[in-house]
Amino acid sequence: MDGNRIRELRTKRGWNQRMLAERAHTPQAWISALELGKVKPWGAVVKRLSKALRVKAEELFPDRMEAIDERAESRTIDIDCR
Repeated sequence: MDGNRIRELRTKRGWNQRMLAERAHTPQAWISALELGKVKPWGAVVKRLSKALRVKAEELFPDRMEAIDERAESRTIDIDCR
């Protein structure tokens, strides 16, 4: 995960961290920690960030999306409705 990518997309739009935080419904301190590589986002936050920045989630954190997808698959339950 590269917090520099978030910073790059954010500054390209002329936004400060507070502005991104408001758009992504996430605390500004968390955006700062993310950009510094101190925290790793989970699925819901990745989706909110990608929506706020208007990019695909895979473009933000390609390595994280694989881990998120794997966890989602392990939680899938097959139900036989016969």
